[in-house]
Amino acid sequence: MTEKQGIVHNPRGIHLRPCGELLKAAQLFKSKIEVIAPDGRCGNVRSALAICALALVSGSGFTVRAEGEDEEAACSRIHELLESVFDFH
Repeated sequence: MTEKQGIVHNPRGIHLRPCGELLKAAQLFKSKIEVIAPDGRCGNVRSALAICALALVSGSGFTVRAEGEDEEAACSRIHELLESVFDFH
C-alpha cells in the first residue's frame, strides 16, 4: 500500500470538473485508489460523486491511498492532480 498526503490548491476546490480528470487518470491504473479527507471519510477515485462528497475545498488536506500492482504510479498521479490548479474555461 502506498500513501501520499497533500493540500488542495485549486481555488474552487475539487468539484465535478476536476473529478472528471481524476476519473480519466484512474482508468489508466489497475490499483484500488482512494482519497481520504481530513475527517477520515474515504472516496473511490473511480466515482466522481464519491470524491465530490468529500467536499475538498482550497486549502483542504487529503491523503491518496493506492493498493495494487501499479500503486506507486497511481498514487503519484492522483496526488499530482489533486494538488493541481485547474484552468477550465
